[in-house]
Amino acid sequence: MEKRKLPSLPQGNSQDCNYINTEPYMEVLNNKEDTQDKKRCFLWTAVTIFAIFAIFSILSFCLLDYYMLFKVVDKTDAARLADEQFQQYTSLKMVLYCAFPRLNNLTTLANNKKYRFNSSNPVTWEVAKKSCERDGLQLASVKNLEDLKAVHQQADLTLKGAEWWLSARDYGKDGKYDMRWIDGTVLERNSSLWHGKAEKKHCLAFYTGGDLRFYGKLCDPDKKHYICELLPECYDYKL
Repeated sequence: MEKRKLPSLPQGNSQDCNYINTEPYMEVLNNKEDTQDKKRCFLWTAVTIFAIFAIFSILSFCLLDYYMLFKVVDKTDAARLADEQFQQYTSLKMVLYCAFPRLNNLTTLANNKKYRFNSSNPVTWEVAKKSCERDGLQLASVKNLEDLKAVHQQADLTLKGAEWWLSARDYGKDGKYDMRWIDGTVLERNSSLWHGKAEKKHCLAFYTGGDLRFYGKLCDPDKKHYICELLPECYDYKL
C-alpha cells in the first residue's frame, strides 16, 4: 500500500503564517478590565456610604435610649430643664421616633391609631413598658370601647386565647385605688370596661378569649403578651 505524503508547509517569511496581531484583542480586554474596576469602585463607595449612615442611625438611637431610660426625661420632670433644652430634646425625639422607618411595622386599626402586637414571648408589665419605650413607642392606652374593640379584634387575629398588657397600672398607696394610664389620666373605678370589680395593686390586661373587658393582673411575676402604640404627638408630626 502506497503511503501518502503530507503537504509541506509554505516556505518563506515566518511572519506570513505564524504571526498574529493581538493588539486589538488586548485593547478590548483592557477596556473590559477598566469597566469592571469602575463598577467595583462604585459598589464599594455605595456600600461605604450606606454603612456610615447605618452606624450613625444606630448610635443616634442608642444615645437617645440612654437619655430616656437613665435621665428619665419627660413632661413630668421638664421643670428641671430649661424650656429651650426641653424643646431641643422633644424635636430630636420627634425626628428619630416619628419619622424613622423602623416604625413601619405598625398596624393601623379601624380607630385610625397605629399599634404593634408583640406575641412572641410573654413578659412582665415593666419589661413590656420598657420594650415599647426602647423602640420609640409606648404601652397601649385603650380608654374607650371603640379603641378596645379595635385592639381586641386585632389581638384575637394575632394570637387567639391570649392575655395582653395595656399601659394602666395601680399607683395607689395604703390600699387606695389609683389606676392610671401611662399619660397620667385616671381609669375610673366604676368604669363599665372593668370585668367585675376594679383590681387594686395590679396592672391592666385583657383576654382575647373573653369579653370586651379589663382585668387586673399582678404586674410581676405575671407574664403576658403586650401591645405598643405610636406616641400621640407623632400623629401631628410632619417632616
